[in-house]
Amino acid sequence: MDQYKQIAVVLFVACLLAVSWGIFKPEPVQQVFLQSDKVAHLGAFFCLAITGRVAMLSVNAYYYWITMLLLAFLMEYAQGVLQVNRVFSYYDALANGLGVLCALVFYFIIVRFKSYKAEQL
Repeated sequence: MDQYKQIAVVLFVACLLAVSWGIFKPEPVQQVFLQSDKVAHLGAFFCLAITGRVAMLSVNAYYYWITMLLLAFLMEYAQGVLQVNRVFSYYDALANGLGVLCALVFYFIIVRFKSYKAEQL
């Protein structure tokens, strides 16, 4: 495994641990401003999806992004089932999914830009 792949895997694992900690900790994170938790959900799943895609380039893109969308919903659902003080929120699940979709669009733009730049050379 080359050095960049190792870094990508380490970053993905770090993101996965951080997102899992945030989702499954007993108390919700204190809100900084109204609906700040939605911004945190979106950002967390954006980072998770991007780092995961870079770490797992050999995985079929279609299956990867579908799996990430399912994970975004299932982690929020599991939070409501596994934590007594936490509840499932459709809006949090939606923010998770939007984070993944933003990552997909961002990744698509980067890939297209790189292929465009390669054609210009």
